[in-house]
Amino acid sequence: MESLEVKGSKGNVYKIIKEGDNYKCECKSFYYNRNTCKHIENVKKKLDYNGKNKFVAGTSKKLIKEINLFNRQALHAKTLSFRHPDTAEIVRYEAPTPSDLSNLLALLDEEDLDTLNPNVY
Repeated sequence: MESLEVKGSKGNVYKIIKEGDNYKCECKSFYYNRNTCKHIENVKKKLDYNGKNKFVAGTSKKLIKEINLFNRQALHAKTLSFRHPDTAEIVRYEAPTPSDLSNLLALLDEEDLDTLNPNVY
């Protein structure tokens, strides 16, 4: 038996239980239909809740979970500089990497990318 947590389209987290080839979800749709729901279908396809983020076969569950919980773009400008429009002086700002992004980057560094299957689901 395997237990998975899946983020829904409105931010809710649903628990999915997989026993062999059978799946159960705690969402209302599964409760009423009793055979499947969009959360189960997306787990079978290895997609996130909206079907947009695809993962490569072999990606760790820990990394997939962290990516699904990362609620923003993974962008950061360590250094930003420009010429001030009034004084023509070079203005420079520096900012440390946010901790949530540092954690995600650390997980990516731990992932053995050379062993991943290049076929995308």
